[in-house]
Amino acid sequence: MNPMCMRVFTAAIIVALSGAGHALAAINVYVSTTGKDGWSGNLPAADKDGRDGPFATLVRARDELRRLKAAGKLGDRATVNLRTGTYRLTAALALSSEDAGSPQAPIVWRSYANEKVILTGALPVSGFQPWKGRIVVADLKGTPLEKVAFRQLFFCGQRQVMARYPNVDPADPHFGQWAYVLAADPAAPTNQSVSDNIPHVKDHFTATSDVIKPTWEKITQAEVAIHPAYGWAWNIVPVKSVDKENDTILLGRPVSYGLMIGDRYFVQNLLAELDAPGEWYLDRDEAKLYFWPPTDVASGEVSVSVAESLVVADGADGVTLRGLTLENCGGNAVTLKNCEGSLVAGCTLRNTGLWGVSIVGGHNTGAAGNDIYATGAGGVSINSGDRKTLTRGDGYADNNYIHHIAAFQRTYNTGVNLSGVGNRASHNLIHDCYHQALLVGGNDHVVEYNVVHHTNLGSEDTGGLYMSSRDFTQRGTVIRHNVFHHVGGFGKSNSWNPVHNGQVEFHYPGFTWGIYLDAPEVGCTVFGNVLYSVPVCGLFNHEGRDNRWENNIIVDCPAFRVSCGNYPDLDKQSYAYLQTLREKGSYATYLQRYPELATYTDDPATHHTCAPGRFAGNLVYYSADGGRWLRERNKAAWAGGQLVWTFSGSQPAFAGFEFDRNCVYAPPDLPLKFSLTLRPGAARLLDWDQWREQGKDEHSLLADPKFVDPAKHDYRLQPDSPALKLGFQPIPFDKIGPYQDPLRASWPISEAPGAAALGDFTTQRFFKLPGHEPVPAVEFQPRQGLGNVAAKLKAGQGVTVAVFAGGSHAQGQWTAAVGKWLQAQYPAAKLTVLNSPIHGGFRGSGLSVFRLGHDVLSHRPDLLIVDFAADDFESSEESVQANAEGMVRQAWKADPNTDVLFVYAFRPEYEADYVRGLCPSAVSAYERVAARYGVPAVNLGRRLTQMAREGKLTIKADAESQAKSDRPVFTKDGVYVTPAGVQLYASIIQEGLSKLLAEGSRQPHALSKPLNARNMEGAVQKPITRQMLSGDWQEVVPAQVVGSDFSNHFDGLWVTRTPGAKLTFQFTGTRAWIFHVFGPQTGRVKVTVDGVDKGERQQVDPWSYYYRLGSLEIATNLPPGEHTATTELLSTVPDRSVPIEAAKEANRYKPADFEGVALHLGAICVLEEPGRS
Repeated sequence: MNPMCMRVFTAAIIVALSGAGHALAAINVYVSTTGKDGWSGNLPAADKDGRDGPFATLVRARDELRRLKAAGKLGDRATVNLRTGTYRLTAALALSSEDAGSPQAPIVWRSYANEKVILTGALPVSGFQPWKGRIVVADLKGTPLEKVAFRQLFFCGQRQVMARYPNVDPADPHFGQWAYVLAADPAAPTNQSVSDNIPHVKDHFTATSDVIKPTWEKITQAEVAIHPAYGWAWNIVPVKSVDKENDTILLGRPVSYGLMIGDRYFVQNLLAELDAPGEWYLDRDEAKLYFWPPTDVASGEVSVSVAESLVVADGADGVTLRGLTLENCGGNAVTLKNCEGSLVAGCTLRNTGLWGVSIVGGHNTGAAGNDIYATGAGGVSINSGDRKTLTRGDGYADNNYIHHIAAFQRTYNTGVNLSGVGNRASHNLIHDCYHQALLVGGNDHVVEYNVVHHTNLGSEDTGGLYMSSRDFTQRGTVIRHNVFHHVGGFGKSNSWNPVHNGQVEFHYPGFTWGIYLDAPEVGCTVFGNVLYSVPVCGLFNHEGRDNRWENNIIVDCPAFRVSCGNYPDLDKQSYAYLQTLREKGSYATYLQRYPELATYTDDPATHHTCAPGRFAGNLVYYSADGGRWLRERNKAAWAGGQLVWTFSGSQPAFAGFEFDRNCVYAPPDLPLKFSLTLRPGAARLLDWDQWREQGKDEHSLLADPKFVDPAKHDYRLQPDSPALKLGFQPIPFDKIGPYQDPLRASWPISEAPGAAALGDFTTQRFFKLPGHEPVPAVEFQPRQGLGNVAAKLKAGQGVTVAVFAGGSHAQGQWTAAVGKWLQAQYPAAKLTVLNSPIHGGFRGSGLSVFRLGHDVLSHRPDLLIVDFAADDFESSEESVQANAEGMVRQAWKADPNTDVLFVYAFRPEYEADYVRGLCPSAVSAYERVAARYGVPAVNLGRRLTQMAREGKLTIKADAESQAKSDRPVFTKDGVYVTPAGVQLYASIIQEGLSKLLAEGSRQPHALSKPLNARNMEGAVQKPITRQMLSGDWQEVVPAQVVGSDFSNHFDGLWVTRTPGAKLTFQFTGTRAWIFHVFGPQTGRVKVTVDGVDKGERQQVDPWSYYYRLGSLEIATNLPPGEHTATTELLSTVPDRSVPIEAAKEANRYKPADFEGVALHLGAICVLEEPGRS
């Protein structure tokens, strides 16, 4: 609804309120703080005799209207006029169908003659006495507050802070200060997805030493408010207990995601932490309230919230609240449930525990012209309309000013939330939000003419407007003619692997988009929006299809990103809703509204595509200075240019996504870049011509769109703009934002101070982990040396050297050269070299730690060389350290005379750290374990970096450049090492062994107290036996699997091609997974643990057109003890389109290879409790 239409709507309300055309006289009831409920309520003030006048309470006024209505004297017109003053409510004013008017003639509750009327849910507190310093205390015994567990305290009308650690910093735009999780129980990655670095421990963590105080009392009254793992997750949970000796906090219930190092939190509701002005604490046991007032406590009122809500209308059609201030309640200020034509207008709603206005069900009910701020959750929530029948709710949030919201429920509680069917958010001004400004889910909503700025100040992976239904049936939303600017995003620089060089980085802006249609959101139109100072990217189409992005203006930021095919399970979930529609009979209704649903077939390949989609007719503009800092930050990634848009998905998805009629402008000296990833291929950075060669932007222009004054954000087009020739439709800027109206609470709007005062600011902060400081890079660390193996070599005895390595570097190719050299140095020794690298679906030490006993320790090595540091580059330091410590403890538990040597291979990503003289994050983790146990180490990266700096080595060059180089090249692709690199590895290791074999004496290694009691010492690999199997299985020799020999890892492989075949096994431990071989025929598996369905698993990736090693997760984070697990091969064929395309590209495609379903199971891996055999 545009402003003109809204004014017509407003005029209709005013006419209705005026009483024109009604037979019965308008009823006016009056309420005053000086009134009496025994009076008639017919007078606005007491008569001169003091015998009659207004009512004293809202409830009495409500009951009077009910009486008149029952007597047929009310008609359909009535106004409750509230006189100036503060009305204290200890319970909500409850309105029902008895209190209904009609949309044409509503019953209005309003301020009389625009007097200042406050409805408050708070009661005052008095009787404060001095306690300690400036802290005062009030004894609540014998008062109405004695047994009230209130959560809000107000002083002079401002919400105060529950006593907390660390103290809040009001000047911090990111709502600090914060404490940070120092450690959480490690969990090794479950497979090769980086998200699996998130551990599964949710109920306890280690705090830094400054957090837990000896003075903490009544611990179970305390709470932890925390972002577990991700910036968009937020929990407030009770504390169960604390352990000061170990700095451990045990939570009263699990948080929503596994806890990670660096998670932000604070602890609140502890008397010992009442140490700053504005803080308070309620001792519920003693009924005492402690408070440190910012000024003299006698200078203003102290009050606490007691009413949950202020007005709750259920079935009360045609009710309007107008011109009131509603404040200081524990829940929603106003709840309108199942109401037709009801309205909250021109009100101020503030200091709520939850929402300003919540609209549930009903029709044509809205919130208009309100000022809403300082809420505990969001501004306006609308859930109206019927998704079964697609009946519109026509709820609306219009012309509201909403700011500084979500004080308690910080994420997904936005300026306006829309759900249901056919609702609208329009002409709102929203700013200074912890998370999003607008959250939308459901069908056929309209979001238009809003102005949004300075959102996501405390969270990331979000947007100014965010949608993520994960439901193909939720569609039809239109987002048009909105302005978004300064949409930032604050959080960890990497949520999945947060620790780098001993610290966790937090930055702003980051990982946030202007309009974000997330995983997957479908069938939306994004038209005519303006986005500037949205640094990460203006628009993001994540997974969804049938989305149209047209006629938008994006300035000084990457304009558009498309990414699809990342989450097949999510797409399956989304498709399941469509299947449910078919089963329950609503499909015809949806198909009539959305004919394109007919193209959503049962073929899984169609579920995770973003095509069809369209990005067309948009204007993208870059100035010389705007976004310069962002280009500097991404200088390497963007090759010194400006990234314009990104596409990542399959070739068919790319072919079906339209890019055309766009107008792009940049200064002549600013190269434009376009990122294209056609899976399974790698990302490519293209220029404009290369991009157009892909068949995109055929009719688009590189031209100045000729804005009127872009420096002042005036993005109107001049008459001769070339964009007009492309069909660009001018944006109605005069209609965007709030407008003057009789129902506006304030005009003109004077924006409250906030983050805008900081200008175009950026933030970079670090949590430096005690004990996790980057370790100085030393080429050879002798420590306890290699005395045991040296003695045997010198004595000419039999010596077994085992190289236990990963696969993303030389894959142990240096082993033969080092073995040959070692034999030459000790010719009398009987040397056996066991090479045990791994590759395929594995990467890093997190899975290999389980195979150490089977693959290596069973051979009783005298020297165990561990070389996983290069493979662990994406794993968290915590996981790497747990794995490394587990390997050492397993080895010395098996044989305390085994010497262990850590070797640190190199990756190009490690060069920057080595230049600074520091070990990279993963290497530092190994070094901490090595220092604890006296394990010697050889650092290969330090020498290679030095050679590169001296011009003696090229770290990375493609084959063509390598052929032209007069220097040795370490790697061609950043992963695999060239023969020259392998030779360098061997020479450095030989030099290191010469030094280390001269160190140490012959003695058994003692196992000291572990660095982390939850290390991976208990990781074991167990065989699969015939007794565990049911159905059709065949045992085969591992060397007989097509194309590969897996006999190094398995004694046998169990193969089935029959759906319904099962593996059932018992184990004692906290985690289990299947070590298997997967390839083109690998099927989906159903997993059950202890009788509980744990869902389905599948392992398909771009390289599964051939057979290689993989892991099939069964369960993690199980309680210690015995468990029973079952896996069953399903008949459903997984989506194999990606590996099929890869096979074709590699010229290895054979249709028969991908027919049917199969499993090739090799072993069971279990994480046992340390100490079990």
